[in-house]
Amino acid sequence: MASDVEIEARFWRELRDSPVVMLGIAGFSEGRSQPMTAFFADQRAPLWFFSSSEAELARHVADEMTGRPAIASFSAKGHDLFASLHGRLSIERDPVIVDRFWNDRVADWYARDRHDPRLLLLRLDADSARIWLNEWDFVAPIRRLFGQRPQQAARARVAEVLL
Repeated sequence: MASDVEIEARFWRELRDSPVVMLGIAGFSEGRSQPMTAFFADQRAPLWFFSSSEAELARHVADEMTGRPAIASFSAKGHDLFASLHGRLSIERDPVIVDRFWNDRVADWYARDRHDPRLLLLRLDADSARIWLNEWDFVAPIRRLFGQRPQQAARARVAEVLL
């Protein structure tokens, strides 16, 4: 059985492999979120997302001086790990951070101009996460032999972590 630390480490590996999350502001726009590509250093928050000051999400974050409560949802490529991150979303315009994460894919979205005054980063300072491992499908026949039900196995593979 994986520990919370092992599950968290796996989350960061999976996120690096497939960095798209569904990002939204808690309690805003009927809970709708949108796909955003996350950038991060090592295995740590914050998560960074390129955006434009004209984007709806960025406009609503900019309304708050201290950031907005936010949620990011993640599903690994193989659907064997899921996560829900909670924290605060704020605006960041530091050119050093923009340069750190700028790449050709980002340039395609933003007309190849990292100095555009509309370009900004959304910064998610995640303070907690719930991470689920979904390995039931792979070992279900063996678990059934020993009388274990999916609900029992699922409870053993959920990590509550502080980021």
